[in-house]
This record gives sequence, C-alpha cells and structure tokens, in this order.
Amino acid sequence: PITSGDRLSVGADGRAELQIGTASVHLDRSTSFEFIELDDDIMQMSLTEGVINVRVRTLADREKIQLETPNATVFFNHPGDYTVEVDPQTDRTIVRTRNGEAEVTGASKSFRVRAGQQGTFTGLDGLTADIDSITPRTPFESWANDRDRRGDNSEAAKYVSREVVGYEDLDGQGEWINEPSYG
Repeated sequence: PITSGDRLSVGADGRAELQIGTASVHLDRSTSFEFIELDDDIMQMSLTEGVINVRVRTLADREKIQLETPNATVFFNHPGDYTVEVDPQTDRTIVRTRNGEAEVTGASKSFRVRAGQQGTFTGLDGLTADIDSITPRTPFESWANDRDRRGDNSEAAKYVSREVVGYEDLDGQGEWINEPSYG
C-alpha cells in the first residue's frame, strides 16, 4: 500500500509500476517520485528527476490528477496516456501527450499539450514553452504501453472492477464461465 507522503526512488537498473484505482504510473530508471496527496479525489504527485508514464483510464467529476516538477505543474485533465521527463540540471520538463490533454502551468503562465504533442518547458522564474509534434515512443514508453495493454485486454476486467488491485493477474489462471443459477 502507498499513501500520501510516500517516496519512491528507482535505481539505475530498475523500473516500477504502480496501480492507483484505474490509473497506472510507471517509473523509469533513475527516477525520484513522491505522492504528495493521495485520496479518492486527488492524486498529487511530485517528480524531481527521471521519467514517468501516467495512464489515466477514467477520471471522475471531482477527481484531480496532477504532477509537480521543479519548474512546472502538470494537470492531467482527461483520460489519456502521458509521459513526463524531468532534468533538474537544466530546469527542463518535457510532457508528451499520446492521447488526452495536459495543462502545464508555472510562473503565472499556462500551456496546453494536446494529443499527439510534446511540450518542452524550461526556466524557473519565467516558464517558456516549445510545443511540437510528439516523437516516437522511447523503449521505456513502449514497456509501459505493453504493461498497460495487459490490463486493456484483460478478460477479468469484464467481471472484476479495474479498481481491484491485481485484477489482470486473474487472466491465465483459468477461465470465466457463467453459471445460470449463480451468475
């Protein structure tokens, strides 16, 4: 179990996968990450260095998902597939939106990174943005996408809520049958 205030660091040879309700967060090598606040309505995270992939499957009316970086705040306003990369040495945050829409704010400025776009945000006092077409998936993004695809294609998801941790692990452990007297 993970809760508000928990920090995770991934070493140079590791990767991590977290499931939070219907969302998933993948951490790449050499990543420092924290949950600032985590409850039913808010998932506020912090990325101080490294790369994460956030997959938002559903977003309830009052639910907010955001990521703090050293120079910006990224709001994931719609279900989608997002990658955020932070380089603290250059005060740079890169946001890739495969699908969905992200809002990036900092220094009283706000920018939108729409589906198929990549935004590079630099500076601490005056946030500048360079928004362009998205680049091809990195090996890390492909790994995260493959992990998410496992949940997308899950037979168990037809019978068990995606909010049940480990639901996709039921696949391959037997088969689902409908018992007329039970369901």
